[in-house]
Amino acid sequence: MSESFIQLIDRLQKGDSSAATRLLEDYGPAIRRIARVRLNESMLRRVEESMDVYQSVMANFLMRASSGQFDLETPGQLIALVSTMIRNRVVDKVRFYRTQKRDIQRNTTLTDAMPPAGRGETASVMISRDELVGRFQSLLSEEDRLILHQRAHGRTWQELAVQLNATPDQLRKRLARATMAISREVELAD
Repeated sequence: MSESFIQLIDRLQKGDSSAATRLLEDYGPAIRRIARVRLNESMLRRVEESMDVYQSVMANFLMRASSGQFDLETPGQLIALVSTMIRNRVVDKVRFYRTQKRDIQRNTTLTDAMPPAGRGETASVMISRDELVGRFQSLLSEEDRLILHQRAHGRTWQELAVQLNATPDQLRKRLARATMAISREVELAD
């Protein structure tokens, strides 16, 4: 197995994209599990998705590995290296949230995030915001409204994916596309 692993790394360093694909197929599940565990240990699970951490770290690893930055000889070395990269990414994320005085232990909904009345907002600004939010929601499809509502109440993309028989990435992209389309429509109407 060590010889085929070394050959795989050599192909990756030569820019062979199929080597990157094979590496992700062979070791991706174990690495995703590490990302999930690290994220759960850090209390970031409420604000970050383990798949986002995994994709970010693996993109960084593949870029650096293809340039020959790493000298890996065994799968164990690969797992140890990527595990360290994941740990460092999670530590960076924790540092980011702490530095910005974000309270990652509090699960805030969209309605809680609205600034309280009387804090520099005039009645017309509050009414305009409420009209814009109402207009935005009315332009969403019923299923997109459900996704938005469930996310606003703390449901994870994974939970919604199971409920709606889709992948988390499909739902994220779907809501992002709907938001962009409605934003363009609202801009054109104004």
